[in-house]
Amino acid sequence: MIESLQPYQPIRKIAEDLYCVDGEWYETAFRRRMTIVRLKDGSLVVHSAIRMEAKDYTELEKLGKVSIIIIPNVFHYSDAKAYSERYPDAQVYVPAQMKIKCEKHLRVAGVLEKDWPLGDELPCISFLDTLAGESVFIHKASGTLIVTDMTFNLTSADFKSGIERFIFGKLNGILDQFGPSQLTKLVAARNRDSVGAALKKITAQDFDRVIMSHGQIVETEGKKKFLAGYQRVYGVL
Repeated sequence: MIESLQPYQPIRKIAEDLYCVDGEWYETAFRRRMTIVRLKDGSLVVHSAIRMEAKDYTELEKLGKVSIIIIPNVFHYSDAKAYSERYPDAQVYVPAQMKIKCEKHLRVAGVLEKDWPLGDELPCISFLDTLAGESVFIHKASGTLIVTDMTFNLTSADFKSGIERFIFGKLNGILDQFGPSQLTKLVAARNRDSVGAALKKITAQDFDRVIMSHGQIVETEGKKKFLAGYQRVYGVL
């Protein structure tokens, strides 16, 4: 059974060769975001895929040929299969801990932690030994960090009810805060050494913008704010 499409917005340009699609996720506050990077060779990388209607795939294809599909962590994989079927020549990269599961449905080209091929143009940095199995990416050309669930930027207006705002926002430590959630610290990424090692690599990169899957894009001072969020939640790493 194919699930119905979740509501989503049209493809929008964020910066040169950088695009996003914002979508709903079953009427929750945790709306999701697909990021599209156009590489120097004109081909496209699709990060955290969101299924679309045929007319919007046509718009996507006007930007370039989809060459790589990224499943960035163990939670954001539901629509990758649809993209893999539509773009059979595209390579699919997945977290190492999902490789066996994904190979049952997808043509997996490699794992993000070891096999990522675009280290110079779109570096990949992995949070190792974590439940989330997330890797983040730096689009060097636009100075942008692309994150999935390792940071949030949700405001009170994003939550549709007081109960949701209190439980998933305030208690989770992400209400009107930019950074990782308490669930990230307590469940998804408990290994402080791994988090610290990844942060060191991330902050060695040059970026100012941060695109995350859940919340408002940070356009300026992204590196400073990203690091401050981790220091707030994890303490000095």
